Amino acid sequence: MKRYRWLFVVAGLFVLLFLLWFFQKLVIYIVLAMILSLIGRPLIKALRWIKIGKWQLPRGLCAGISLATIYGFLTFFLLFFVPILAEQVQNLSKLDVKKMVLSVEKPLFAVKKQAVKYHFLKKGQTFWDYAQDELTKFFSEFEISNLLSGLVGFTGDLVILLFAVTFISFFFMKEDKMVFNIVMQLTPPGYEDKITNIMVHSKKLLSRYFLGLIIEETIVGTLVGLGMKFMGIENALLIGFVAGLVNVIPYVGPMIGLLFGMLMIIISNMNLDFYEFTVPLLFKAFIWFNLVHLLDNILMQPFIYSSSVKAHPLEIFILILAAGMALGIPGLLLAIPTYTLIRVIAKEFLGQFKIIQNITGGIY
Repeated sequence: MKRYRWLFVVAGLFVLLFLLWFFQKLVIYIVLAMILSLIGRPLIKALRWIKIGKWQLPRGLCAGISLATIYGFLTFFLLFFVPILAEQVQNLSKLDVKKMVLSVEKPLFAVKKQAVKYHFLKKGQTFWDYAQDELTKFFSEFEISNLLSGLVGFTGDLVILLFAVTFISFFFMKEDKMVFNIVMQLTPPGYEDKITNIMVHSKKLLSRYFLGLIIEETIVGTLVGLGMKFMGIENALLIGFVAGLVNVIPYVGPMIGLLFGMLMIIISNMNLDFYEFTVPLLFKAFIWFNLVHLLDNILMQPFIYSSSVKAHPLEIFILILAAGMALGIPGLLLAIPTYTLIRVIAKEFLGQFKIIQNITGGIY
């Protein structure tokens, strides 16, 4: 009978995995809504402390205020940075691309020589010629109808995503016990205490992690932006915003932010001498980016991980490296939250093993 029970469990797991794969968009909506509700959780708790006599703010109103606050911050960032980005795109449309490529071709003479040697470029061909050939080849295979249909599909998916995530997260915030009650109804008898501990502690840990992450990215973006502004670099705030935004991707994000900053500096100073002005500015910006990244690695990230997910920095490094190799960018983003949840589950169900005790020691 026990053997059949395990067969039912395994079959049930396969069915569950199939349903998760089949309804993957719905799963993404629910996960995003849960993250949003975790971010808004501290604000709801603060609002619930407001009392006038025996009356306190209804939880539904607190949920609405929390969602409005989160979307308010997002709207503020969009209203502030989108015009800057639009202006930069407009400047790019006026840019003499040929002049830009030729201006950096002289410093890249040694690279060009190697490119010709290994048949990347033809003899006498410039980087500008190569870029023209590649663009012509790309657009000859490109159909504008595919772009329009893709744009329409993306817009539709985005509208559905925003509506679904907002709707689901509102009820997650309003009815705090909703997910808990559903899970408890599916829990086999005798496991209620363990599942309760998993739900309570994982919620607390993940909420602190996501809030810490937002604070970290805000500090990184602010420091980068202020440094660029102090150096007199155009679009310093835009560079800082992008650096803070992509910094959420461990290890890869800072490199993307640095490359974006370097590109913006080159584009903004096309009319100036490349060697006398642009190169020193690139060097100073490079040093500042790395100092901010070093500060992030030494102070901010260890504080966030140790105070929120309670994991050793080496443990986190190996985890993120493995997740990135296996799943790429999504793996880098989901590694720490997933690992935190796994550790909480392991502590409850496998806490008798020494290796699990070492891994989960001090998590709560």
